[in-house]
Amino acid sequence: MDKFWLGICNGLAAGMMIAATGCLFHEGLYLSHAANYGVSVTYRLILGAFLGVLFIKFTKVFLEDYENVTVCGLKGLDARKALLIMAVMTLHSVSEGIGVGVSFGGEGGIRRGHIVTMTMAIHNIPEGVAISLSLVPRGLSVFYAVLWCIMSSVPQPIFAVPAFLFVEHWLPILPCGLGFAGGAMAYVAVRELLPESLEDTKSIPTTMSATAFAFMVFLTIQIALSGSI
Repeated sequence: MDKFWLGICNGLAAGMMIAATGCLFHEGLYLSHAANYGVSVTYRLILGAFLGVLFIKFTKVFLEDYENVTVCGLKGLDARKALLIMAVMTLHSVSEGIGVGVSFGGEGGIRRGHIVTMTMAIHNIPEGVAISLSLVPRGLSVFYAVLWCIMSSVPQPIFAVPAFLFVEHWLPILPCGLGFAGGAMAYVAVRELLPESLEDTKSIPTTMSATAFAFMVFLTIQIALSGSI
């Protein structure tokens, strides 16, 4: 793929990830039913975001010791960046899965849970597009990209079940989990994808336009599904 279009893809993926980060932070801040646990929801969200950024930074340092790492045919720097993106998108599915499970708890939980589950299922489509836009231009085959898009959402049903069964135990850490996922995703978008996009397009307006377009599309889909970000 031409480097210019690779830059466009990175800009689009960054825009979607930044929008997803905003959605995660918004959800974490408005978890009123998780508020009565000593430490405020805001502090738990900020702590989670800080830990998410630290996790990605330490993961980058760890991967730098493996210059010849290979992932699904990708090698070197492309493989390390692919691993970061895969890790971020998979980890954030854990928090979303907990959110789905918790939504089934309490009065009116069945109806609310069905709405959240349907919303999350459709919400996974643009997230899958973001993964593909990040990985396919780097040389990952379409088959492996599709496979990873599917695998990145597997934690959702796995963590939804225990979250529903033990809702009172999961609620206190949910804001922290959402913050962790959002912080990690924002770091990858701002520190990895956007600089690469600028380097490849050699045009700040082009990169910003691609990022803003993807950001608005993702938010529009989210608002259409749930009525809010």
